[in-house]
Amino acid sequence: MEGLFGIQPNLIANEIRIRPGFPVEWNHASLKHRDFDFTWRRDGLRETCEFTSRLTKVVPLVLTLPARATSLAAVVCNGKHLDCAFDGLRWERHC
Repeated sequence: MEGLFGIQPNLIANEIRIRPGFPVEWNHASLKHRDFDFTWRRDGLRETCEFTSRLTKVVPLVLTLPARATSLAAVVCNGKHLDCAFDGLRWERHC
């Protein structure tokens, strides 16, 4: 779960961190777990992640993706456009 998918639930810290590490040759992956489903898809520079939680507690999600460009057209979480942080190597957003 923490390897390729990079999913790190931490209910004590009140967050779920996702930092996928898929090979550049991959364009999609999915995981079904008793507590959540996760689907990832890459189409060029566009990456789409869908996380469906079945946890009893609602917690913030922190998504970190490798940077493939120095600017983003948009980050959308639950239908809302959001800002995100860029550290020169990766993009990060709290949803």
